[in-house]
Amino acid sequence: MHRLVAILTLLLINSTKVLSLNEQEVNCVNVESRHCELHQVNIQNNSTKIRILDENLGKIEKISFENSTILIFPKEFLTQTPNLSNLEMENVQLTEIPDFSFQNASKLEIMDLEFNELTEIGENTFDGAKKMIKLYLGNNKIRKISPKAFEDVANLEVLFLEKNDLEVIDARTFASLKKLMHLVLTDNDIKYVATRAFVNLPNLYEIHLDNNEMESLELHIDRKLDLVDVSGNKLTSLNLKSINPKAKIHTIKASDNELSSLNVNSSLEVKEIYLTDNEFKNFKSFALQKNLSRLIIRENSFENLQGIEKLKNLEHLDIGNNNITFEKGVFKPLQNLERLVLSNMSMKNFDLSWFGVLDELSSLDLGENQLKELDYKELKTNFPELERITISENQFGCDYLEEMFEFLTKEANITVMDVDDKFRIKHVHKIECIEEDDETSLLSIILFVIGGVAVLGVIGYFVWKTCKKSDEDE
Repeated sequence: MHRLVAILTLLLINSTKVLSLNEQEVNCVNVESRHCELHQVNIQNNSTKIRILDENLGKIEKISFENSTILIFPKEFLTQTPNLSNLEMENVQLTEIPDFSFQNASKLEIMDLEFNELTEIGENTFDGAKKMIKLYLGNNKIRKISPKAFEDVANLEVLFLEKNDLEVIDARTFASLKKLMHLVLTDNDIKYVATRAFVNLPNLYEIHLDNNEMESLELHIDRKLDLVDVSGNKLTSLNLKSINPKAKIHTIKASDNELSSLNVNSSLEVKEIYLTDNEFKNFKSFALQKNLSRLIIRENSFENLQGIEKLKNLEHLDIGNNNITFEKGVFKPLQNLERLVLSNMSMKNFDLSWFGVLDELSSLDLGENQLKELDYKELKTNFPELERITISENQFGCDYLEEMFEFLTKEANITVMDVDDKFRIKHVHKIECIEEDDETSLLSIILFVIGGVAVLGVIGYFVWKTCKKSDEDE
């Protein structure tokens, strides 16, 4: 066994042979199905060249660099691999790609350069790689992209630029990528995006600008988009404007910002909006979004639901973690509502008069409130299709909770969801509850402690007076 390990180690070390200060011969390791791995390649400057030794080199379609340090892209090896279609140079400390490096990469389709040290993409960086369809540049330090950087890779469909240091997205940056379908700009330092940055990209269906540094954003939309994600910025203003009658957006994600309003053309017919952790106070921004089916607005500053009656197509509404006062019949217009989340709202009562009859409601979340009772025997009257309910982390008495649980699960045929699996001293069916005498016992303990402190205070006062008097007598 030890001899085998020694032999394998020797083979690996010898897979890279330095002929001179300026040239390395490299053997393919683990060649299988036209995939060549190159180990321990070391290139510190642009004068160092590599030569791959393999009798089937002309048939190789994929090359991966492993355990290597390549500071400058070694373009000469591409002349030795005319059929190369997939190149992986992940985590090799790559800092520079000289212009025209891909002149001999006419069949290259996929390239992964993630987890390197690249800082700039120049005008001629990718010239020659005309068949490239997938390019992964995430987890570098790219600050600047030339407006003409992608002109020679017009067939690109997938472009990942997440976790870089980009600050500006110019209107020309992606203008040549007419076939681009998936673009990821997540986790950069982007502060400005040109209004027309994503116009005339007919195949683009998702825009990922989440976790950047934008304070305001206005985008022109000229086609159908599945997703616009701008979560995790510093946005106080978001304006999405249609410039084409066919322009639509299915989903907008803008959670974790500082928004108090939303300016989205109604003609975009948005279906889903996610706005958790913002500063919204009313529904004016959503009044015209009549196609909206899902609205997630947790952790905002809503005080009432005035205007929600216009969102008649809502199927999923999450208004948890707001301090809202509900009025009679406020939910009644939402006849398509299937799921309602009212968790963590400090509710002390739950009034069925807020609802009327909602024939489609199948899921109700009342968790993390202060409810002590619930008109559970009438739930099916107001919600005939109710299948699931969450009631955990409230203040139900144990006996009351036992009775309610039995009725809901056995007579009403409603599943009680999200029971707490953590160990509780007092619980019913894994749902925390309060014994009937808990409040009395707690009050007694508090009064006892206060009384004890008062007695000790009186005793201390008399001791202090006595000591003071003794000092004065002396």
